[in-house]
Amino acid sequence: MRNGVDAAYDESTLILSEKMIMRALNDLRIMEGDGRMEFFELKEKIEQEAFLRENKQIIEGYLKKVESNMNSVVMVAPVSSIFESPDSDYVILISKPLYLRRVSEEHSICKNSSYAFQPSAFCYGSGFFVKEKEDHTKVVATAAHILVKPGLEIEKIRFIHGIQINKPGDFAHNIVVHKSQVYKPIRMDNPLPHSDYELFSNSSDWAFVAVKPAYEQFSQPRILPSVVSIQATPVQENTHLYAIGHGLGLPLKISFDGEIMSFASRNISTGMKGKTFFESKLTLLGGNSGSPVFSAENHELVGLYMRGVKKLHLTENYKCLRVKNEGDPFEGQECLCVHDGTNFYERLKTI
Repeated sequence: MRNGVDAAYDESTLILSEKMIMRALNDLRIMEGDGRMEFFELKEKIEQEAFLRENKQIIEGYLKKVESNMNSVVMVAPVSSIFESPDSDYVILISKPLYLRRVSEEHSICKNSSYAFQPSAFCYGSGFFVKEKEDHTKVVATAAHILVKPGLEIEKIRFIHGIQINKPGDFAHNIVVHKSQVYKPIRMDNPLPHSDYELFSNSSDWAFVAVKPAYEQFSQPRILPSVVSIQATPVQENTHLYAIGHGLGLPLKISFDGEIMSFASRNISTGMKGKTFFESKLTLLGGNSGSPVFSAENHELVGLYMRGVKKLHLTENYKCLRVKNEGDPFEGQECLCVHDGTNFYERLKTI
């Protein structure tokens, strides 16, 4: 038995089927020019494939692994963006429809773009649960640049779990979450201890934050978070990828349109040997910083999104912006190699 897949399906059949899933998803999203989708949209896309419909157990196993990884992701947001009432078990994340938000100095997203009417919250970026310690406290990994900046107080950061659309109509007007889904830092050091992050220009960019429930009376989570599984060996070129995060402050989206294009080894400042980051074609946007990047072949963590080329492009009439993954043969979205060339993996062992 492997992650819910019947033992009757041998490993080679499973790998072949998962590669067919990746190919079908990549083809669909590349044609549309936007590699993002909801989890329920992912299920619909997979079920359209005739071969896969005949292998229900393989589909269920595949979706179970993707869903588990989605359940590891958090939105990193300022406490000022959360409206709370002492008499309620829920909080409201202050937001507005995406098409009403300025996502650049002068322009908003086009109203006829994907997810334009979904609520978009002001957030710093994304993160994910990367470790659960012996005392059951959890550790969130994210990009250091969203936490290490002048004037930003760690005690005023919140990590919000489970902001996900499960069916059309969810979060139609506001993002409302149960108080048990909100986490805060255990340590309130300003800035973060140097041992808990690396931030170098055009190189390593990661941070760890140990967290606990923000509301003590709601310490038992309604949605149990997952902790990612990290690939045990360095990732290889041409590996197919997917990433999960809160790009543009939206509820969770999956990007399935990427593979590793190339590696870079800018590690003079870290003192480490090996590959520091890889370039990919994933559709990752502002708000995706800190998103986990997984191998689409084994669903294990291989990267952390740090920075990249713009994916928002003006329409011909210069009135609004549209997400379009045009791709560049030389540049892409830069993702930290979590197992090679940085101190990420070694520090995680001891934190």
